[in-house]
Amino acid sequence: MTEVQRNLFLILLTFSVAILVIPGTYVFVRWIVRKIKGRDRSKSGIGRVVSFSICLIGSIFFLRYAVGYYSTLFTTSGSGLSCWEEIFNSFLHTLQTFSMDEEYTEYISNGNKLFAEIFAGYGWMELFFRIYSTTLNIVAPIAGGAVIFEILSSIFPKIKLGISRLAFWKEKCYFSELNANSLALAKSIIHDYKNELNRPKPIIIFADTYFDNEEEKDYELFLEAKRIGAICLRSDLKYVRKHFLGKRSYYLIDEAEFSNLKELINLADDENKRYIKKANIYLFVQSDAYVKVEQTVREKISLAKKDFPTIIPIDSCRNMVNNLLAHVPLYEPLINNPDQNELKVTILGSGNIGTEALLSVYWMGQMLISKIEKGKHSMAECALKINVISKEEEKDFDSKLDYINPEIRRTEKEHDKLLEYKPGLFNNPYCSIEYTKADVKSGEFLDSETAKILLDTDYFIVALGNDADNISVAEKLRCFIGKQHLDDRITKGSSKGHNNTVIAYAVFDSTLCEELNEERAFNSYKNGKSDIYMYAFGSIDKVYSRNNTLMSKYSCWAKGIGKKYLKEQEEKLSKENEKRATNEDKNYTYWADLARAIHIKYKIFSLGWIKTSVFDKSISAHSADVREIYDQYKRIAESADPKQLSDDDKLRFDELEIKKHLLAWLEHRRWNAFTRTMGYRKADIETLEENCKKNRNHKNMPLKLHPCLVEARKPEISEDSEKSGYILAEFDESGKVNEKTVFKAKEEEYRDLLDEVTYRWKPIADKANEALTEGDNKVSFYDFKVYDYHHHDFG
Repeated sequence: MTEVQRNLFLILLTFSVAILVIPGTYVFVRWIVRKIKGRDRSKSGIGRVVSFSICLIGSIFFLRYAVGYYSTLFTTSGSGLSCWEEIFNSFLHTLQTFSMDEEYTEYISNGNKLFAEIFAGYGWMELFFRIYSTTLNIVAPIAGGAVIFEILSSIFPKIKLGISRLAFWKEKCYFSELNANSLALAKSIIHDYKNELNRPKPIIIFADTYFDNEEEKDYELFLEAKRIGAICLRSDLKYVRKHFLGKRSYYLIDEAEFSNLKELINLADDENKRYIKKANIYLFVQSDAYVKVEQTVREKISLAKKDFPTIIPIDSCRNMVNNLLAHVPLYEPLINNPDQNELKVTILGSGNIGTEALLSVYWMGQMLISKIEKGKHSMAECALKINVISKEEEKDFDSKLDYINPEIRRTEKEHDKLLEYKPGLFNNPYCSIEYTKADVKSGEFLDSETAKILLDTDYFIVALGNDADNISVAEKLRCFIGKQHLDDRITKGSSKGHNNTVIAYAVFDSTLCEELNEERAFNSYKNGKSDIYMYAFGSIDKVYSRNNTLMSKYSCWAKGIGKKYLKEQEEKLSKENEKRATNEDKNYTYWADLARAIHIKYKIFSLGWIKTSVFDKSISAHSADVREIYDQYKRIAESADPKQLSDDDKLRFDELEIKKHLLAWLEHRRWNAFTRTMGYRKADIETLEENCKKNRNHKNMPLKLHPCLVEARKPEISEDSEKSGYILAEFDESGKVNEKTVFKAKEEEYRDLLDEVTYRWKPIADKANEALTEGDNKVSFYDFKVYDYHHHDFG
């Protein structure tokens, strides 16, 4: 073999290796970059297999040609073919390698002889190419079969569904319909599993997948679903053959809300109930109708309690607003502005988003302003004023609010009976709600009546129903408010300027929303600090993300809160206790714990511990600062021995001890507001005894009555934290208030309505227990105020 022939042989071998190595390296590097950037734009299964097979064909062809052609020249067993004939022959044998119809013995024998001659003195090179050629012969038929399987799976998705049973370690996610919402959620689940949870990519299964080639939107959804590797079936979820092993989740996410309720009923029939055993069912619904339907479903399923599925209601609109007010809190304009004791929020629009915004602002806006005057702590109530501007008639708006709960509007009126904590003594209203009828797209929007409201607003929420109107109005607000800020700067001077303003506006288009949020902070005058913060929220990708639908950022805290509360009440924890939203009581617990977790930020602000705002730094830096405060608050709240805290933590612990009674009052007030937005109403204390006899519970969930929806007396801050006036009512064996608890004072002086509920509940519980057996049936008794203390915020 001449030197030229030897070099040509090596070049062919190099081509064979390079065709696999170079693309493989490129794909690996791109995968690493996407992993770092959190992107997921990989090809679908068939795309990856076909790409690999093409590279494999080229690699085998060059190796087969090199061995075949040079064995003709230098071995007696050569084929005797010319160069061009050997090219066609090699290509034919390459295809036969994939179909396992190749004659391997002669080919391997000739290859080994050539490798031995070419790599004489380089034994490791000879060994490498022997292993390399053998590996290609093994991998080729497998790759060929994979291509055929992927093609068949693409044409017949039921084949892929059947094969997916073998991946028992992967979670199976069933979606009741393929639409823009379900696809966005599926992509978010895949992204979070790969990048945050570090779990194997789940198997995504879409039922009810129909499209018309003439309907471009539906067809694009189908192609995108195939790109992420989803199994798309035409059958309804009821008729889809499901897995019964491993972790399973069902997402009932049809665009028609009541279709989801029907799907829930279908999953409970005899044919399907074994597939939902111990599964998670996520029910997308915006009304309370699901509570009755779920109760019917539970009665229909004849499974042991431990095998019952967990049914979790998902109100995407409510979650979206809650996430907004957690991500960009209402208190942002008030940070480092202790002179302002009032928060003014204006909501433009009274549709679904506007209504949820009103309810969320109502309960989430219950907070305090912390001050230090002459070295002493003080915490003043933050007066909440909510303005609603919409084209709807005011009477229709009032009727809508009263339909949710008539007690909401009563709590904005002074000296209403609902605000009475002792006879003749009242707490301040929870908020004031002003409604203005106006068309925001007309000149009346900026007339003298609404202009004053707009200029006096700290936080705007714009939700008019479509992106164009929301963006246009938000920009008009920025210009209008900015001019006022500039005028204030000129007339009042730099020492007394203006307040900061947040403008949050709904943008449903994901791409548009992301682009608009590239620039958030605005200056109304040159070289000044940011005074207007604009934030676009509500994109499809965000609303139907795993974080928003499952409230994943706060659900772990919520679960910890519920567990810790139950543990401190010495109630047994079981899998059934931990499951959420499985009946009226579980539904109440799910939302109550979740709301409590979301409100942690607001309590930390009420302590005066949050000093940086989105106007001072980037949102990422601000979030990092708040996270540090969270961690410190958690260390302090969970500390068993304050003496072991650091000096900085010890100072904050002492401050928290002074303020904790006001925090307890604030938490109860927040809980009152939130519980009312869920439709619960006050139950007179006198009804406790009757309800206990029938239900062995102080609450009546089916009627949404709760006796703890009463006011508590607002305590005063005292340097002696134990005598700050807010007591935990303890009882002796006779049911009387323990005098040690009230510092030997008259119990009437300290008791408020919340204490009265506790005081009445003790003898009622004892009386009920006389007719009950010992053990789990015994009526539990506890102090209702203990749940309001800060150390329950973290689990």
